[in-house]
Amino acid sequence: MRDLLIPMAVSDFKSRYAGTVFGALWAFLQPLVTLLVYVFVFSVGFRSAPVSGVPYVLWLFCGMIPWLFFSEVWNGATSALFSYAPLVKKTRFPVELLPPIRALSALFVHIIFFALLIITVIACGLPLTAYALQALYYSLCTFVLALGLGVLCAAVSPFFKDIVNTVAIFLQVGFWVTPVAWSPSIFGERIVGMLKINPVFYLVQGYRDSFINGVWFWQRPMWGLYFWIFAATIWVFAVLLFKRLRPQFADAL
Repeated sequence: MRDLLIPMAVSDFKSRYAGTVFGALWAFLQPLVTLLVYVFVFSVGFRSAPVSGVPYVLWLFCGMIPWLFFSEVWNGATSALFSYAPLVKKTRFPVELLPPIRALSALFVHIIFFALLIITVIACGLPLTAYALQALYYSLCTFVLALGLGVLCAAVSPFFKDIVNTVAIFLQVGFWVTPVAWSPSIFGERIVGMLKINPVFYLVQGYRDSFINGVWFWQRPMWGLYFWIFAATIWVFAVLLFKRLRPQFADAL
């Protein structure tokens, strides 16, 4: 089954843009335009000041890039059963591979934007230190959490067909309750403590710790422990629910 993952993920990535003029380039253009729009709105429109001593554009990129990755993996995994409905109806096909296939497809785009983030760091005059290596750890955290949520939502998607739109609404709200475009320093400690319940807060802060703040992930032990307990809980529920509902997927679709 593992031998199917990478080839099918590559095929999924290519097939989504088959027949278009720019092809797979759309996978990068869409999130890139989103990034540039936010840069223009906050840097030019609102004239946002530097944050933590670095240009706002870099600070924003450190939040937007993991957020876009998280969103793409969650959305993609959620809609996996719909996208591959003919395969779901084939009893011998390992249906549990479909959400990871869509998630790996999103990973290809993230690799490009990860490289863009590194270029932005250099362009802003900041040195690339050993702390930057731990951004790979936070990318893994992002992938694990988003895929777990995607598997959980995919399990119910054949029976609750509005789940894709529901996830989209959650992501819209989640963007604004996560410090992607705003700094937690504008709130008091009590409010920030409540906002940290959101596990994506940990991921966004982790990217900024890696490229801006110079803080190792083990220096936030309780926060990291909370994140992994949360992610593990999501995965337990996701796997159990997926296994229980899997025999009914074909009929529901």
